[in-house]
Amino acid sequence: KRLARNKVSKSLDAKMSETDAFDEDLTNIKMREQTLRDAYDRKRRDAANKEAAVAPLEEAAGDAASRMQDLDVQLRQANETAGDLEAAAQAKHRHVRHADNEAADADAKLKALDDVHKQKEAALSRKPDGSHALQAAAWVKANADQFEHPVIGPVGLTLEAADPIAAKWIDMAVPPAVQ
Repeated sequence: KRLARNKVSKSLDAKMSETDAFDEDLTNIKMREQTLRDAYDRKRRDAANKEAAVAPLEEAAGDAASRMQDLDVQLRQANETAGDLEAAAQAKHRHVRHADNEAADADAKLKALDDVHKQKEAALSRKPDGSHALQAAAWVKANADQFEHPVIGPVGLTLEAADPIAAKWIDMAVPPAVQ
């Protein structure tokens, strides 16, 4: 019996050892499970915190992207306006150059007319009573406000004839004293 008891006792000790080992393994597994659960909970909290931190950044990024689009539209509009202004400025410059050319042409014509007028005055002063006609024209010009209507003359200075034959007929028709 003792032997049987010893065997049973050894068997029981072995089973107890196995049970203790199993309990120890179970405890280790439970501790490991708790460690993993804690790590899992920490990771979930970290992920939630990161999501909470990222949400305002994503919103700000969306706002920034929207603002960039608005600025792009404004830049395109500004570039279009600048192009329109540049085209208008070029058109104005062309207009001014054209006006300058016309003014230069008019100045040249006035100078030519002035030269012709001076030539006519010189020719008139060489005629008999020509200097008297020039003095009378200067007096009329100086006192133009005393007349009711404009006074034209002397005829030799004011008449223009494009045809030389017509000019000769006019010279012959107007007496030298009137010219």
